[in-house]
Amino acid sequence: MGLGIVQNRYGFQWLLFMRVFMVLLMSMACNGDRIKTIEDAPLISIQIKDESGEVLSFREAPQRIVSLAPNLTEMMFALGESDRLVAVSQACDYPDEARLLNQVITFPEVDREAILALKPECIIATSEIFSPAQTDWFRQQGIPVLYQHYPDLESIWKGMEQLSLLCGNSSAGKVLCDSLRMETAKIRKTEASTKKVCILVNSAPLMLPGRKSFLNDMIEAAGGINPGGAFDRAYIEIDAEFLLQQNPDFIVIPSRDDQEALAFLSRFPSLSKLKAVEGKRIFRVDPSLYFRPGPRSLDALKELHSILHPGA
Repeated sequence: MGLGIVQNRYGFQWLLFMRVFMVLLMSMACNGDRIKTIEDAPLISIQIKDESGEVLSFREAPQRIVSLAPNLTEMMFALGESDRLVAVSQACDYPDEARLLNQVITFPEVDREAILALKPECIIATSEIFSPAQTDWFRQQGIPVLYQHYPDLESIWKGMEQLSLLCGNSSAGKVLCDSLRMETAKIRKTEASTKKVCILVNSAPLMLPGRKSFLNDMIEAAGGINPGGAFDRAYIEIDAEFLLQQNPDFIVIPSRDDQEALAFLSRFPSLSKLKAVEGKRIFRVDPSLYFRPGPRSLDALKELHSILHPGA
C-alpha cells in the first residue's frame, strides 16, 4: 500500500511537470512569433497630416521627392534639402540652381507618366495651383502626396516646418521659421495705416486677393487695408466700378513689364481719377516675390511695408 501511494505521487508530479513544461514551450513559441511580428512591422518615424486631411506615414525620410510648385521648390532649397528633389515643375526658376534640376510639365496638364517614371517616394503640391482632386490620382498609384494651403503668412512658415519634418530635420526648419516669425512680428508692431492697398493679382480680368489669401494677411501685416478682404474667398474678380468705389491709395502690380502692368489703365480710362493714379502711387513689383508663398514672402512683406511707410 505504501509503495503504491509513492508511485502515484511521483506519477502525479511527473504529469504536472510535463504540463508546465508544455505551457512554457507554447508561451516561448508565442513570444517568438510576437517578437518576429514586431520586428517585421514597418516602423513609422515620420507622420504628417496635410491640408487635405490625409495622414502621411514614412518609415524614414523620403529621398526621392517631386515638387509640383515653384514655392515648394524654394522652400526645399531654403531648408537645405534640395538634394532630395528628383524633379521640379517647369516653372521652378529660383534659386538659379533649381533650373538645373530635372523638370516635369505641370501646366496645362501634369505629366503623370513622366513623374511615375521617376519613382518618387513623395510628391509635394499646393492649393495655390492644384485642387486635392488633381493630386488624388498619384495617391491611387500608391505615391504619398503632401498637400499644402496658405490662407495667411503663418501657414507659410508652418508649411516650411512641415517640409522640414518630412525630410527628417524638423529642428532646422523650426530655427529658420522662428526667425521668419520674429521678423514678421516686428513689422506687424509698426504703426498701422488707414491707407487702402490693392494688390492687382490679375489685370484681365481684374482680380484682388480676398480674406482667405496670404496676400490679404501680408497687406494687413504691412499696415494697410485690403478692399478685397471683405470677401470670404482667396481671390475675387472685380470690375472698374469696384475700384472707383474703393478708391485705393496704393496699387501694387506684380508684373515683369511696366507696360503690361499699366495696361489696365488704358482699358479703363475712368480709373485715372483714382487717388493711387493721381498721386503716382502705382508700384510694379516682382511677381515671384508676391505670388510664391515661401521664404521670400518676408522680402515681399518688407517691400510692401516700405511702400506704405516711405522713409520708415
